[in-house]
Amino acid sequence: MEKMFKFFKKTEKQMINPEDLLTKADYKKRLFKWMMLLASAVLATLMCLLINYFVLKDVANKPIVWNSQEVFALVIVIVFSIAAVVYSVLFFVVSSKVRYNDADQNKRNVIIAGVTAGFTDTISVGSFGIGTAILKGTKSIKDDTKLPGTLNVAFALSGTLEAALFVSAIEVDVATLLILLASILVGTFVGSALVAKIKDPKIVKVSMGVVLFVVAIMMILTHPHVNAIKQTDIGLATSLMDKAWRIIVGTIIFFFLGMVQSFGIGLFAPALASLSFLGLKQEAIFPIMSCSSALSMFPAAFNFIRKKQYMQLTASLMQIFSVFGLIAAFLIVFVGIKSALGAEGDALFQAILKWLAIAVIFYVSITMLVEYYLLVKNKNKEIKVKG
Repeated sequence: MEKMFKFFKKTEKQMINPEDLLTKADYKKRLFKWMMLLASAVLATLMCLLINYFVLKDVANKPIVWNSQEVFALVIVIVFSIAAVVYSVLFFVVSSKVRYNDADQNKRNVIIAGVTAGFTDTISVGSFGIGTAILKGTKSIKDDTKLPGTLNVAFALSGTLEAALFVSAIEVDVATLLILLASILVGTFVGSALVAKIKDPKIVKVSMGVVLFVVAIMMILTHPHVNAIKQTDIGLATSLMDKAWRIIVGTIIFFFLGMVQSFGIGLFAPALASLSFLGLKQEAIFPIMSCSSALSMFPAAFNFIRKKQYMQLTASLMQIFSVFGLIAAFLIVFVGIKSALGAEGDALFQAILKWLAIAVIFYVSITMLVEYYLLVKNKNKEIKVKG
């Protein structure tokens, strides 16, 4: 946490030009507004955490037993929540001092993008693709070079709070979670070094696109509502630690996923696919995916803030309102639907989540293959023009 404070202090000196500074009165007024919005988002998230502990677990007839597993889970929830709040407070303290580089932005369109992306991210569709589609569709992005930074800065808060909510709400083995998180972080570090050496990462995208498409078909065939291929019970539904080969394979896969993230390939779809075939139930995969995504987003957000490569007002609005999208999705899907089904409806709830996972994997697969096709098509056009 101390390093985070030092980073923002250093960043503040780098990113603020004296001529862009607001007056002290305007700065205080703007900062107060953002702090009130942030406080409302944090309080809403706290409400969700309380609903989980006192409503959701009660509906599932799973009273909290404060064993080592629950204590570690609670520690993770607290750490992620504090990190998210500290990040946003420091961000608004720094960014509120200057005139925005996108002051003429249409706030309504940006708020819609933030809420929608927060919602879709929570149900594992992802936030970046949806956020990009809405911002581009409403012509809210005038400089594409600032889009990656805007998205990373904007969704670091909601992504981290999402991780905290899922860890608190869903039963998953903490040892499995921590090992996979460590693996993906190492993979991300190695992958970032390889990106600079690989000039054409299209082969990675097309390979992942094909693999995910095949996996999605296999998931349909093994789905309990289809049951064309009977899926054997290969282990615990909330942990990979019961058999050595499961956690070893999971660790290798997540190391690879950490690497491919550096090539612009999202985590959610391949994580859904691989962990499903390793025997984890769909619900238990959500905290692993969200924690992995949150941890990889913070370093990227810090880097974009330092380089001033993001749209300041756009990122600020999406940062707050994506949290409300997150909360809406959590309450509708993981509280509303699950509560309506009751404890005896857990199998149906898992089946619904698996259909959702299949849809997400197909969406990401087709998107990757279309992107590959367009890149090849444009390259061929360039070759013809030069020729």
